[in-house]
Amino acid sequence: MANYLPLIALLLFIGIILAVNFSPKARLARAQKQAEREAAELALRTQAQNLFELFSSGDGTVPNVTSDVQGVILKGGETCCALSRNAQHIVSRTKTRYVGGSQGVSIRMMKGVRYHVGSYRGHPVKEEFETIADVGAVYVTNKRFIFAGTKEVTSVPIAKIADVHLEGARVVVIVENKVNPMIVGITQPYWAPVIAAAAQRMASA
Repeated sequence: MANYLPLIALLLFIGIILAVNFSPKARLARAQKQAEREAAELALRTQAQNLFELFSSGDGTVPNVTSDVQGVILKGGETCCALSRNAQHIVSRTKTRYVGGSQGVSIRMMKGVRYHVGSYRGHPVKEEFETIADVGAVYVTNKRFIFAGTKEVTSVPIAKIADVHLEGARVVVIVENKVNPMIVGITQPYWAPVIAAAAQRMASA
């Protein structure tokens, strides 16, 4: 009988776990949490849709969320109409690698002395890649498109914005007289179109 005691204890433990997790009360609690998550997502999606339509229409008064701006000091008369937290500042980098190189040949001349000949690095090949330079918040104001990160604050004057478009969840800001655009990745669901529409609205005002 003693040999079966661990097995009986294990079965009792499993039974308790099943009773707790699959009881009517537990199922009701899980259903309530799921309903709360779905309601929160629906509210966020509806808010984003309403703001997108407001900015896109060109009519009506834009929101004023200046009091929610953090990490950057706004200029006199500058007001913020849209923002998104946990945004990513995406930048282009260039790295160089060498192709066709050779390590050469090492010739032993005498004990403890070797002569290395014939090595060369090959020809350089430059490769461009994108990387996340910083994480922070993006703000659209009546004067600037701002990224305020933990390491940097980068902004584009609204008057210098030539175009704004979306690439998935990334807002791409084309700046006059600059080769590289300002790219911001929006991690907040449904919010990338809102930020892009807000920037377009401010730039066309």
